[in-house]
Amino acid sequence: MPEGSLCLADLGYFSLDAFDKMTQMGIFWISKFKAKCKLFDELGEPLCLTERLISETSDTIDLNCLIGATKKLSIRLVALRLSEKQANSHRRAIRRDAHRRGVTPSKERLKHAAWYIFITNVGATQLSVEQIAAIIRIRWQVELMFKCFKSIGSVNKSRREKPYSILCEVYAKLITQLLRHWIMIATGWRCIHHNIIKTAKLINLYARQITISLGKSKTALRKTLEEIKRTLLESEKRIRNQGKNTTLELLQKAENT
Repeated sequence: MPEGSLCLADLGYFSLDAFDKMTQMGIFWISKFKAKCKLFDELGEPLCLTERLISETSDTIDLNCLIGATKKLSIRLVALRLSEKQANSHRRAIRRDAHRRGVTPSKERLKHAAWYIFITNVGATQLSVEQIAAIIRIRWQVELMFKCFKSIGSVNKSRREKPYSILCEVYAKLITQLLRHWIMIATGWRCIHHNIIKTAKLINLYARQITISLGKSKTALRKTLEEIKRTLLESEKRIRNQGKNTTLELLQKAENT
């Protein structure tokens, strides 16, 4: 990545060596905290994050420390307290994921579930705790798009056996996802207000009609798109994001903090 850029990493890419290398190259990064990592204060004394979280009275934590039993990489650790509802939901997700993998979640990870915890090399004068929590959500937009590709477009499923047949099917499905996304944008879908999954499902109802229109003429396609646009307007309440701040709204709020 170029110097001055910002890397947003999930735990699948957690690597202290990689973070150290990026810092030396002038690249900023933000990552979720891995519960098993050892922490030390700036003097090198062991730091128990679990005890700090339990004793903390404020809703945010922002401290400079060292991470890694041998690496001792200098980092900034930030944490934002979750609501009780969010914390319980987070714990359920941790237990569900652990059950799926056939393991038992650690006590530390469950105790940490009441907080959003991140490590970064971005300074406190550059981004606040709230801004970091908002920015890290940008990664979820990529995950959400892949979720749409898989759950609605079945890109990750195939009944074929021959490698090239599977490859052709994947390409065909990916092209279909791009076409559907183009249609969503062309007919009035707005990412800040509308749920991508609900809108994709609605567009799918017109798949056969769109295919026929493409084979006829531009006029037929235009009429189909106009019909989809009317349906989207009529389904405004059904496809809106209900009761949640979108990532863009959170970024706009964080910009003013």
